[in-house]
Amino acid sequence: MNFKNIITTILIAIFALSSCKKQPIDPTPLSVPTYTVYAAGGTYSANSHIIATYWKDGVAVNLTDGSTSALINDIAVQGNDVYAVGYITSATTTAATYWKNGAAVTLANGGNALSIYINGSDIYVGGYSSGPNNSYAVATYWKNGVATPLSDGTSNAAVRNIVVQGNDVYASGYKTNSPYSVLTTAVYWKNGVAVSLPNNNGLSYTSGLVVQGTDVYVSASYTLGVDNSAEAIYWKNGVVIPPGNVVANFNPTSIAVQGSDVYMSGSIINPTNALFQTAAYVKNGVSYHLTDPSIASKAATVVISGTDIYIGGASTNNGQMVATYWKNGVPVTLSASQSYITSMAVVVK
Repeated sequence: MNFKNIITTILIAIFALSSCKKQPIDPTPLSVPTYTVYAAGGTYSANSHIIATYWKDGVAVNLTDGSTSALINDIAVQGNDVYAVGYITSATTTAATYWKNGAAVTLANGGNALSIYINGSDIYVGGYSSGPNNSYAVATYWKNGVATPLSDGTSNAAVRNIVVQGNDVYASGYKTNSPYSVLTTAVYWKNGVAVSLPNNNGLSYTSGLVVQGTDVYVSASYTLGVDNSAEAIYWKNGVVIPPGNVVANFNPTSIAVQGSDVYMSGSIINPTNALFQTAAYVKNGVSYHLTDPSIASKAATVVISGTDIYIGGASTNNGQMVATYWKNGVPVTLSASQSYITSMAVVVK
């Protein structure tokens, strides 16, 4: 090989080595999603009326002026639009209401809106309306303002939660056992047809509804055990979970499912004083306190976002219950005045 060929071979080898070098690593870290936290409920005004209020990242937004009482029962966010549902009282009635970006829409004069679900461009609201002659509450859901009754008005019934999957509308709630009975039975409807929930004696009403694929989870507010204490309970596809292994003295208020994990928010009830409750949650049958058992508090809703657990409710601060949520067990106080959270939504910014 002559000198010229040697030089050419060396240059080719150097080029080949240089082309195999690793590209420099961009020192800029991968972006981590940030979230906007919405918490909704009510704040007491100076005249003791409740103001329908939601907090966006801790900043309060009042939807009513406090001249009469109003409350947000549920909140949903889609894009830049904020939806809330609840009620507004007047001198003569309570109106089931939803708000879109602060503008109120009356669904029924006489009734209450308890749950909302946004499905594309359709707005579904669950609650109850007044029966004939304002007699019994009629379990009702509204699609874009058009009412669909789920009960016949011969006894009290209500929709407390609503979920839409494809063309299927799921609603859960309660109905009374007879026109004059104060006892209620948990129930859920699929496309207007009531679905039986076995082992339903003594239950008050459903407190949560999750539809995950073909699985339907329904939690109940409470049941009376042999010792007359509250017990956490839910059904998966109509089967009571966990059968015979309930969490005693826990009153569930909401349910969330992530993978195989089932969470319920609620309150641990003092067995000797049912009026004293402590905010807590249950994960897969194990309960966790959110405050010291000596502090009065309540948990009303649970939202799972990624690896974070958000639970909203209220906790005692300076002698009064104030709106509080817990993120992974750490409390965030939203108000210095008497207030509470009924619902939350956590969305990516």
